[in-house]
Amino acid sequence: FEKNSHRIKQVLQGSELNYSFNFKNTGTEPLFISNVRTNCHCTVASYPLTPILIGESGEIELELDTEMIGTFSKRVGVYSNASNEYFEDIGQSRIVLNIIWTVKSADSTKQ
Repeated sequence: FEKNSHRIKQVLQGSELNYSFNFKNTGTEPLFISNVRTNCHCTVASYPLTPILIGESGEIELELDTEMIGTFSKRVGVYSNASNEYFEDIGQSRIVLNIIWTVKSADSTKQ
């Protein structure tokens, strides 16, 4: 991944908020992403369902909820056949992405 964490400073309540974590397959075989798990219903992830060939790029796209006011910090687990973060107990690789965003009231902009 180009980076594994990102902070979005402020967005207005109820606005659309999306962010993509970009990555490149630098391995020696096609990369298969088997699952992407979020730790909350307020974060929806989408990911490539087809193999990422050697040297090709892809992205994990996140749709973030902005209905509640406050600062949110969420973790996203990406499970694949990558060899750099392989865990014997789960039989695959897991990389954790972190995203933080702050939602402020739309009313606070009206003065």
